[in-house]
Amino acid sequence: MVKLRERFPDAIREVRHVRDELTVVAAPAAIREVCRFLRDDPELRYEFLSDLCSVDRLRLPEASPRFEVVYHLTSMRNSSRLRVKVRVEGCCGPMFSVMVRVSVTAGPPPPTTGARWSPGSPFAAGALRSPPA
Repeated sequence: MVKLRERFPDAIREVRHVRDELTVVAAPAAIREVCRFLRDDPELRYEFLSDLCSVDRLRLPEASPRFEVVYHLTSMRNSSRLRVKVRVEGCCGPMFSVMVRVSVTAGPPPPTTGARWSPGSPFAAGALRSPPA
């Protein structure tokens, strides 16, 4: 993830590699640009959003900010997976709407496509405000 750190030196808060799983923690304000870079870079090509979930960190010792929104991205070309997290305090609707506009499918994204929210999404519990349709 050297390329990612070089491109976003102030936005990448943490990079961890544990048990063959790579996790990047990004600044919430930069998630759109980070995901777009991961998708569009010809060497990385993380084009598939395989999962979206949230973590309530209430009982963790480092529980502030309270929530994590976790994007699981897959690069079919490189046969690799990447977990991208952003940590937020409760309802901050504009930040969550970015993945609706940053499609993680191959090719140029139509302006309103991207991740779709199911009833079991992290927003269904009510702690996180759902993005506009």
